[in-house]
Amino acid sequence: MDKLEEIVTPCSKPPDIIALSETRIKETSIIATIPGYNFINKNPQTQAGGVGAYIKNNLNYLPRRDVQFKMHGYENICLEILGKRQKIIIGIMYRHPQYHIDEFSQPLSETITKIARNNYAYDVLGDININLLNAINNSRIQQYIDTLCSLGCYPIINKPTRVVNEAESCIDHIYTNNLSTEIKPYIMLHNISDHYPIYLTVSKARLKRDVKQRYFKRYKKR
Repeated sequence: MDKLEEIVTPCSKPPDIIALSETRIKETSIIATIPGYNFINKNPQTQAGGVGAYIKNNLNYLPRRDVQFKMHGYENICLEILGKRQKIIIGIMYRHPQYHIDEFSQPLSETITKIARNNYAYDVLGDININLLNAINNSRIQQYIDTLCSLGCYPIINKPTRVVNEAESCIDHIYTNNLSTEIKPYIMLHNISDHYPIYLTVSKARLKRDVKQRYFKRYKKR
């Protein structure tokens, strides 16, 4: 928590959502609080895993359990950010590494399709444990990426997020259906864990409704 405060405190604008993967929280765990934030989580099914999120008190949201997938080996939380502007879904996921990529790809594709069908913008993020840097040499990883892109869902973290004994991997991902300049991903070189924190900034312009230009003919006499 001290290291998390090192990241959050210097921010000119604190993050609206702090997403956590591999929380390992149990029913008997004591949850640390952050002033100004609410905490929600999905407990792991084993000794490892689990996801959670600290959400700012002034951010209105609705848990969307209807678009979460419930399968052994994966934990996820889906939230709809409530407001009068564009509809947005935030998904936080953890994939246990011992489970097959294809078993994860299918429910993820179905979830993304369900979200996109209702005209939502979405950002899905977490520790996915699929090394995107190996896509060139691994046909299954390349097929996984191709499947996401075919759905209009794009991975936007493409640099190492974990470095151990000079072994580099990109296993912490952010997926989105918005590739405009209003959304910017980053990797922070911080030793909060053996993974680098990843984060996403979103311009307020993205949240505005689309304004369509209209034309009309004037019949007023000169």
